[in-house]
Amino acid sequence: MPSELKCKACSEGFETIDRFCPKCGERVTQPLQAGDSGGGFDTMEAMDVGDVQFRLGMVFFKKGAYARALEVWAKVLERQPENNNLKSLMADAKDRKTEAL
Repeated sequence: MPSELKCKACSEGFETIDRFCPKCGERVTQPLQAGDSGGGFDTMEAMDVGDVQFRLGMVFFKKGAYARALEVWAKVLERQPENNNLKSLMADAKDRKTEAL
């Protein structure tokens, strides 16, 4: 049975349980109905890019990928130069990266 839900980026059909388009990977929390130009539903509040990057850095940090964490967090620090918590985490990651060598 063909899906009536369409990705707004590529028009590929997807199921109501999908969070990402199976074809292009676009987030489909606001899917378009067939023939619809907007509307749909929203299942999640939008997150700031900095928050997403910070969390990604935490994943790398917890996995011991300190160089990757530092790389991602450097981008966050550009947007949030006053973030002392981030500066502290970056210093810790630098220390751990040096110890691992």
